[in-house]
Amino acid sequence: TKNLLTTVLDSGELDSENYYQGVYKRVIRVSTIIETPYLIIYAHRYNMLDSSVIRKRIIPSRSIQAGAYYLKLSAIVIHQGTSSGGHYTAYLKIKNKWYYYNDLGPMIKLIGGYNQLLEASPSPSPLSKGILYFYS
Repeated sequence: TKNLLTTVLDSGELDSENYYQGVYKRVIRVSTIIETPYLIIYAHRYNMLDSSVIRKRIIPSRSIQAGAYYLKLSAIVIHQGTSSGGHYTAYLKIKNKWYYYNDLGPMIKLIGGYNQLLEASPSPSPLSKGILYFYS
């Protein structure tokens, strides 16, 4: 597995406008298990020191080029709650239309295109509560 796994760490300083309460630093961790046409981005939104939640907006790119692959945003997992618990829901793209899924209903609601996803009025916002962004 040593030949299949590589990790890159980057804990450099952020500029002052990207600090949250003056304590956060940039942490980038990249792990490659095998070359694959999938990319998952995890946005860690909790400060483990005081359990506060970071709600800075993240506007996901509609597509990303990674090496030879041209990947499109295909799902966003949302977390509602605190660092000690909560509930997960998701936005997912099926046949170029975005849907919101909540298993408490269960509820599947048509959102529409990418721009409607960014402006999604149903709570929770995929921009301020997204924690996993899937590209394929």
